[in-house]
Amino acid sequence: MAGRVIDLTFDDSSDENAVSNTSKPNVSKTSSTRQPLNPIPNNVQLPPIASLLPASELSAPLIEALNKASAKRVLELLMKVCHAHSASKALVEREFLVPKREVVPYHANTDSEDGGEESEEENESETGSENESVEEDAQHQVPAATSLKRKAEAIADNELFPRFAQCENCKEEFDVTENDKGDCVWHAGEKEFCDDDDFWADHDDDCHGDPYSDLMDDSTYEDGYKWSCCDRLGGEEGCKQTKHKTAGLPRKRSRHD
Repeated sequence: MAGRVIDLTFDDSSDENAVSNTSKPNVSKTSSTRQPLNPIPNNVQLPPIASLLPASELSAPLIEALNKASAKRVLELLMKVCHAHSASKALVEREFLVPKREVVPYHANTDSEDGGEESEEENESETGSENESVEEDAQHQVPAATSLKRKAEAIADNELFPRFAQCENCKEEFDVTENDKGDCVWHAGEKEFCDDDDFWADHDDDCHGDPYSDLMDDSTYEDGYKWSCCDRLGGEEGCKQTKHKTAGLPRKRSRHD
């Protein structure tokens, strides 16, 4: 019986592998893992588009138009801009509002605001008496009342206050955060007609006007008047030098109160 010879070098599975490889896509066994994107916090605020654009310059005609417009009309326009654009509103708020804690207080006793020389002993005495008054008030208050008072004061300090105002005494505009003694120079009295002065010797009421009613605020005739508070001529500098004053300014209590 003849023996069968088997060729061990022949691999009959190669054809099957070839068919199998052609029917399946080539998938890499070592596929890379996809990394997740970096998370973005929800509170991130992107810059406004307007800030990324070049700043526009005001045209000459627009500047001329704003200069010629009345203050009332410009104010109305500014109100409209603030209502329409939140960025513009924020800019105006930064320029025109300050926390009340930054406002320079005005003394309740007007005389103590005079810019005259004041001795160090008087300053120390006033400061000491104010501190003693505060300490006495704190001693007589129960802890709960003291806590409520401090909270109320903290809330008041953070209230917004107009930064610019017109002084009640000198009628000038001032910054409430920069208000020192001597900044306001004014007369506490009234301007009175000085009829015994040679200033009015050649004056004709029919030609020039009535000095009792028409000319009192005319700078041409100011030396024909005197101030009741100091007897100075109408054109002379004020006899009082104080801080500027306007409604709503926080007040310092006088040591004599």
